[in-house]
Amino acid sequence: MDEPEYREGFLNHPLLQTFIFYSIFRAIYGAGIVVVTWIFATNSNLHPSYSIVFLLFSMVFSRYLFKKIRNNN
Repeated sequence: MDEPEYREGFLNHPLLQTFIFYSIFRAIYGAGIVVVTWIFATNSNLHPSYSIVFLLFSMVFSRYLFKKIRNNN
């Protein structure tokens, strides 16, 4: 088997494509969540526990959002 054909077939595998898409999604979404949580924790008059509640909500919401994005493709 030629190396370019093998590599092309490997890169077109649906499992690998899903993994790459999920990794990019988590990197961008995670960075945004960290910034928002930091703003909540440092610049607001809210109790620090609200940051924890926000992180828990974002964990559930990110799964929902990823499923919606994945099902639309």
